[in-house]
Amino acid sequence: MEQEVFVLAEVGEFYNNHFISYRLNAEKGEGPALSKTYSISAYPTWLYLESSGTLRSRQTDYMGTADFISSGLEALGKDSVSVRLSAYEARFSAGERSPAFLQTYARMRTVLQLDNTAVLDAWVNTRKKAIPDTDELRFLVQNSGRSWSAAVPLIVNNLQRFGMEEQNRRRRNPSPKCCLRVTPPCGMRHNGAKRTFALFPTEHTQALSARLSGDRK
Repeated sequence: MEQEVFVLAEVGEFYNNHFISYRLNAEKGEGPALSKTYSISAYPTWLYLESSGTLRSRQTDYMGTADFISSGLEALGKDSVSVRLSAYEARFSAGERSPAFLQTYARMRTVLQLDNTAVLDAWVNTRKKAIPDTDELRFLVQNSGRSWSAAVPLIVNNLQRFGMEEQNRRRRNPSPKCCLRVTPPCGMRHNGAKRTFALFPTEHTQALSARLSGDRK
């Protein structure tokens, strides 16, 4: 893009008029901290941020001239996701911790590929050691990503119960869809012991299943 897109007058005019553009190396200087904050795992990644640091939009990989300008226009618009995310971030910072709010906030951050460690830690804390039901476990699996949080041991300690309830539900309500068992490529360490996840995803966790399967290739 440096030789084909950035050098074009229309691209420079649009971005110089609407944004303060800043380039970072993900492995040097401020780059590693920024990569961790916004869970960057692919390069190049384009982050469109508000002055507060709230993410308005993100794109990855190569973009042609038209797509690059369109991406900027999308970020400038009153996008409902980014506007809601900004409001939820303010509520979280102010101390709101209702389980329903935290679940919605975590799902929004998952859509934008943001780290949910702090949100899930807060959600687990509000539970006060209550045993999660299958819907809550499914929520944790869908939104935990690759980061360690208080949700991980909660998932591990209840996987067997989760699988049994899912199987009982399917016996009561048979479906033509098969039940897929997914084992990630490596165990996770918890209290010094190596654990292996065994997930029983429904239609809502197929994306996670595909990602884990891809990691094994």
